[in-house]
Amino acid sequence: MAIVRYTREEIDKMSSRTNWEKLKKKTDEDIDFSDIPEWTDEMFARATRGNTKPEIPEKVTLYVQPSLLSGYRRTGKGWRTRLSNSFELWLRQNQSAAL
Repeated sequence: MAIVRYTREEIDKMSSRTNWEKLKKKTDEDIDFSDIPEWTDEMFARATRGNTKPEIPEKVTLYVQPSLLSGYRRTGKGWRTRLSNSFELWLRQNQSAAL
C-alpha cells in the first residue's frame, strides 16, 4: 500500500463526488443500515476512544547494516517513516499484545 500525500492547496482544488444536497435531504429512515450490525451493550462496554494525540517519535541510535540503510534511503523522501513503519509491522506480526 502506497502512502499518498497532498498539500492543503491540492486538497482544496479537489472536487467532491458526493451529492451533498441529496444527502442533506435524507432522513434516518432513508438510510439502509441492513449491512451494519446492531450495537450491543457488550460492544459499547469494550469500545475505546482513539488516540487523539499523535505520538511524537523518539530519537534513538541504532546500529543498522549499511546496505539496509542505503536501501531505505534510495526509496526517497519519507524513508525514515517507511523504516519506522517496517518496525511497527514486524512488531504487530510478532507480538500477541496490540500496540
